[in-house]
Amino acid sequence: MEDKRYKITFDGTLSGGMAKEGVKKNLAFLYNMNAEKIERIFFAGSPTVIKKSVDYKTAIKIKAAFNRAGAVCEIQEITKQGNDIPSEREVSFAFLLGNDLVEMMREYDRVMKKVSNINSTAASSYHAYVMGVCDAQGGKLEYQLDADSHQTCAIVGVYLKAHPEKWHQSAAQIVLEALKNASLKQR
Repeated sequence: MEDKRYKITFDGTLSGGMAKEGVKKNLAFLYNMNAEKIERIFFAGSPTVIKKSVDYKTAIKIKAAFNRAGAVCEIQEITKQGNDIPSEREVSFAFLLGNDLVEMMREYDRVMKKVSNINSTAASSYHAYVMGVCDAQGGKLEYQLDADSHQTCAIVGVYLKAHPEKWHQSAAQIVLEALKNASLKQR
C-alpha cells in the first residue's frame, strides 16, 4: 500500500480575530526566528510551502501548530509521479535564505575564534544546517569533497563572504554551490 503524501501551505490567512503582529510573534516563537524573518518568509504576499511531502499525521500536527499560532494553513494531498517529490528530510531546510545562514555563520566564526559572549544556538545551528544539507543529499552529490565537518563549514563560510549577492537565495542552494565550487578547486 502506497503512503499518501501531503503538502502544507500558508497564504497569510489569519484565524478569526487574530492580529498579524500577534501571529508573527507566535510563528517567530514556533520557528525560533525573529519577526522580520517571519514577515519575509510567511507574509511576502504569495503562498508559502511549509512542507512539500509529509504523511497525514505530520500534516495534521503542523496544521494544529499553525492554528495555535493564529495562522490558517492548508493541507493538500499530492500524487507521487515517479521520483519527483523530495523527501521531508530534503525539504526541511528549504525555507532559510542566505541572509539567515550568514547570521548563523558569523556566530560560528566567533566560536571557532574562541570569542566570548556568543550565541551558541546560532553557531551550532550553522554547523547542523550545513551538515544537514549535505546529509539530505543522501550520497547523491555529484562531487566529493575531502573535508571534515568543520572544514566543510569553513568552506561554506568563505563562499558566503565572497558572494553577498547570493544572500537572498535559498541557503541550501548556496551551501551546495559552495561545496561544488570547492570540489572543483580540489581537482
